[in-house]
Amino acid sequence: MEVGDAEKETALESESEESSNEIGEFEPNEEYDESWELPCPSDEEENDPAEELPDSEFLETATNKNLMKIMRKTGWEYDSTRFGFDPQYAELYKGSYGPSPDVLRVAEDSLALFFFFMAPQLWIKLQNETNLYHMQNIDKRTVEIRKAQRKADPDDVEPKKDVRARLGAVAPLCPHAKRLSAHWRKSQHGTVPIGTFGRWLSRNRFDHVMQNLHFNNSKSPQARVDRGWKVRSVVATLQKTFARGYKIGPVIAFDEAIIPTRSRQNPTRQYLPQKPHKWGTKFFAACCGDTAYCMRIEMYVGAKSHLAVPPAADNSCGAAAVVRNLDLLLPRSSCSPLRIVVTDRYYTSVVLALELLHRRLYLTGTIQTRRAGFAEDVITKKKVYSTKPSEPVRGTIKLAENKKFPQITAAMWMDNHPVHMISTGGSRSLGSVYRRVGKEKQNFPAPGLVRDYQRWMGGVDIHDQLRMQRYSIQLAYKPKKYYRSLFFGLVDMAVVNAFIVHLYHTKTTGQKPPAHCKFMETLHEQLFAVDEAKFCEIETATRAEDRTAASPVTSGGRTTATDNAVHGDHNLAECPDFVDSKKGKKRVACSCKVCAVYKVTPRKFTKWYCPGCSLDNLRSDLFVCTSVAVNTSATWFATGEVKRASKYGTRTGQVDCKFQSGFSKGAECRIAGLVASDHAQVGVSIWTNTRREKSVRQIV
Repeated sequence: MEVGDAEKETALESESEESSNEIGEFEPNEEYDESWELPCPSDEEENDPAEELPDSEFLETATNKNLMKIMRKTGWEYDSTRFGFDPQYAELYKGSYGPSPDVLRVAEDSLALFFFFMAPQLWIKLQNETNLYHMQNIDKRTVEIRKAQRKADPDDVEPKKDVRARLGAVAPLCPHAKRLSAHWRKSQHGTVPIGTFGRWLSRNRFDHVMQNLHFNNSKSPQARVDRGWKVRSVVATLQKTFARGYKIGPVIAFDEAIIPTRSRQNPTRQYLPQKPHKWGTKFFAACCGDTAYCMRIEMYVGAKSHLAVPPAADNSCGAAAVVRNLDLLLPRSSCSPLRIVVTDRYYTSVVLALELLHRRLYLTGTIQTRRAGFAEDVITKKKVYSTKPSEPVRGTIKLAENKKFPQITAAMWMDNHPVHMISTGGSRSLGSVYRRVGKEKQNFPAPGLVRDYQRWMGGVDIHDQLRMQRYSIQLAYKPKKYYRSLFFGLVDMAVVNAFIVHLYHTKTTGQKPPAHCKFMETLHEQLFAVDEAKFCEIETATRAEDRTAASPVTSGGRTTATDNAVHGDHNLAECPDFVDSKKGKKRVACSCKVCAVYKVTPRKFTKWYCPGCSLDNLRSDLFVCTSVAVNTSATWFATGEVKRASKYGTRTGQVDCKFQSGFSKGAECRIAGLVASDHAQVGVSIWTNTRREKSVRQIV
């Protein structure tokens, strides 16, 4: 996707925000005693230092403004009969490229790929920072809770007309538009099933973790000068792992990606009108032009923070970003093989093309016609007439060769609108490209450099489509804090890279490539199977030389959600009785019979009971909670279901366990649960006391 003019890109960098970044003297914080540097997520050594290249004619011309003005006027040859040789990217890198041997060792396992890019050391740091953030904000949360309690007024009743209006507005809502908490629902509404998230984590626990999720210490002095400090540790880790997992190919597509967020609290928020999600944080991204693997990202935090010292030949924001990131991705070397960098009109310039030639890199991309040094006579404007077709017609080509550097070509190719391009090393030979005319595709003449741009420029856009089209974690959950949303967007980037590597592995080994949803399902299942011991094993393996760790799998295969929390003939209903409390009327809740038998701690109370198995007396009603957990065999059970029973210390397939109170036998209630990998039916009989509650004991 092509970005508009630089003037159309609006950065929300007000004077007040800019002044906040110009930090003067400040007192050191006594609470902060941690290093600013993030430890390297692996044992690999850092890249060799870049070689200092000697000055060349390319660099001297690029840094001389007078020469660039002369080049624009008289520095181009427009007569094609006087053109020299067709460059065709001479000495282009033809070696192997793709996922590195390190990542291919674990390419078959989706979980191992995930932990390759998001190293276990990063999650340990996130855990420590989350706990620290929780402790730092205890006093603040206590004050807010107290204020909320004082504001509560039980006599403040809303008018009936307002209630009716709200009900009318809520009625047409679709089920998928409900809140995240609906995933923990315990009752089924029509075709909308009960929630399943409670099988792994309670709703309150989930909310507590998300409220305290943190990635860097906010007390750090660097937090005051770095707008991206909130997620800096995550970005730094991905920069290392993305580069470590891929051997760079001959074509690098450079463009910007966006992580959507409209939060006004986000100091890095940008407005990019040409993007599907127009508001968000901009990341410069370098992707493989062939596989769309993202090799490097850089978070944009303001032009002042990115200015190079000493400045680049073209120190504008876009061109400087290209040079800065390529220097980190490909250290300078006088003997490095030539590669191609593909950019759009926001980044491309003649100065950048010369500077990259000095770096032994070709450049192909669209260009803004006002750039210094661009050929004047190639510039064309579309003329629209009311009585005849517009001019020039589609497929018209204009070419110009640089007199001083013959490998540089300026071009105009007429599509729906004039497309101006520049290429260092691109072919001028005539070919054809497919373009859509109405509902059909037609062939139009085009030079080779236009075909190259059309084929390679989509690397970053394809990565964005895989990240945000269907299976985005960030778009599925909207936290209140902007930096948590940015974190989920970064996780999406890592997951997409893992999927691309997995596709590469399956194709090279002759296997059937998996669908994107299948890969996500496998990763989802494996993540849930990771316990503390397995995480320590993975963390140790990622530090080793081979970095291999077998992923855990659930015994018995895939587990499916049941239609109801309790099987058999039981139909749970809410208790119809209410009691008065300090906050008003509250539905009666009693202790769960099954949880009481198995001595589940903490003690659970529930409002759900089985009317068919209960007596008229409330004290003998069979209350069964619908919360769901997992047993030691990694199989599902609701507390309305029953775990596989034991007899004399051994597992039994089908048993009939009786629980009696020692008093007169009341109503008998049989609860059948489908458990374990062999789906053994377990029957349980519970006798409830009709006189009074008393502790029960199990008789086998």
